[in-house]
Amino acid sequence: MQATKKIAVLVSFSGQGGVERSFALLMNELVARGIAVDLLLIKRKSPHLNALSPDIRQIPLINQHALTCVGEVAAYLAREQPSALLVAKHRAILASIKAKKRAKVDTPLYGVIGINVSQSLENRSAVQRWQWYWLMRRHYPKLTGLIGVSEGVAADLKSITGMTDDQVTAIKNPVTTDAMLQEASYPVDHRWLADDFDEPVLITVGRLTKNKDHGMLLRAFGRINAERPSRLLILGEGPERSQLESQITALQLQDRVELAGFVDRPWAWMAKADLFVLSSFAEGSGNVLTEAMAVGTAVVSTDCPSGPSEMLGGGKVAPLVPVGDDKALAEACLSVLSSAAAPEVLARAVAPFTAAASAENYLKFMRL
Repeated sequence: MQATKKIAVLVSFSGQGGVERSFALLMNELVARGIAVDLLLIKRKSPHLNALSPDIRQIPLINQHALTCVGEVAAYLAREQPSALLVAKHRAILASIKAKKRAKVDTPLYGVIGINVSQSLENRSAVQRWQWYWLMRRHYPKLTGLIGVSEGVAADLKSITGMTDDQVTAIKNPVTTDAMLQEASYPVDHRWLADDFDEPVLITVGRLTKNKDHGMLLRAFGRINAERPSRLLILGEGPERSQLESQITALQLQDRVELAGFVDRPWAWMAKADLFVLSSFAEGSGNVLTEAMAVGTAVVSTDCPSGPSEMLGGGKVAPLVPVGDDKALAEACLSVLSSAAAPEVLARAVAPFTAAASAENYLKFMRL
């Protein structure tokens, strides 16, 4: 099919997180529908780059920072004049607004925010919060449209920026694909996930950062293990590794908890675990929670802004516990290990999170 529209995407592929995977799935789905996609890469160090369709035109930017790439983006917009520019994350959004002004073009600009901004800034200084909010109020209304990855994120963005319902929308992340569900059945070479392993195995997936609150999860797991001997797998890498290793030793859980590092297909691990646990104090959507539910694994989550409550029906599908409460998390996990929701109930709850549905909603909002 000959492409009739071209969407440019400005994003930084700088790690192993959900933003990179979501955008890879979205762009793959767009080109599958006959849309040409130019990917303007600010940074390009991510395993998710390997998942990109060869039909996506990758344009690595020389200046690998949102603050310094404005000139390159402006030159691209003036030269290529795409049907729209889709931009992920705060600094890149600000850069795209400057670039459009410099290029003197009327390219529609659409920003995507994947976090609950108010919650994520809660522990910042008053000056930092004021500066962030001021920039958003001053510049975001210049966008053609703004997308939040959940209803809670969209509501937060409207509250901060003063933008209208017509300007801001919620579009669920592209998370599940047929390939992902098939890969969930792939074998995993880990002794705890073998069919004959006789203790419950809990699992979580996410970068080792403060936002994910793995420290609270470890405290909760200590309670769980004391009552019902279990194992915990933590998949992901990040700056908190050494801190978590020290905490595991202090809790004497060295033979019960493993920091397994980054895993290319975490859903294959999730599918073989007994329980997936999300302990974050802030999530835009919670892609890994969606992945676990899609492969039929029981889940427990903190009731953090903004995605988990929407996904879990306010706690009707699976338990939600207060942020930071290790005792409540432990109790919920023990309860679910004894009696979990049926896999088909979980799968129905995350049915809207397909790559196809997400791409369709993006195209509608961008009037393409």
